[in-house]
Amino acid sequence: LKSDQENLATAAQILSSDLFEQLVTDIQGRQEIWVLGLRSCHGAAHYFATNLRFLTKRVNLINLDAGTVWSQIQPGLNPGALLITISFPRYCRQTIEITQLFHEAGALIAAVTDSQVSPLAKLGNLVFPLPFWVDSFFESNVAVMSFFNAVLAGVSYLDGHKTISRLQVL
Repeated sequence: LKSDQENLATAAQILSSDLFEQLVTDIQGRQEIWVLGLRSCHGAAHYFATNLRFLTKRVNLINLDAGTVWSQIQPGLNPGALLITISFPRYCRQTIEITQLFHEAGALIAAVTDSQVSPLAKLGNLVFPLPFWVDSFFESNVAVMSFFNAVLAGVSYLDGHKTISRLQVL
């Protein structure tokens, strides 16, 4: 628990509020949002995409089910798309390859990763380095989940009455 507390404190110190606000604004302004997190990052990606669907327009969670990823992402390979991509060390090769495709298509890339020099950071327009180390065999996603909760809160705040209307329909 102490390691998670330290990771949260570090994340709060290093994240740029201007960059955070830019991501929230970009989420609100884009017609198409894609979320990518594979292997150990899939849980965080699924959580974020599922909850973001309650708040905004079209949200697509990319997964590798049955090898259909290339046809699944084809519509998103355009300059109007926003890809929120997540990967940490032992970076997933497929995450980097898919992110590269979005990058080459001119999409806006928000990279959630461990440092400014990670493979995803090199492809990202907006880079959010988050700590994830703990003294355990498994990494901690606490800072990542907290970050996504804050983004969801920011999007819901920015949309105000639209958020309330969408949630009432559910």
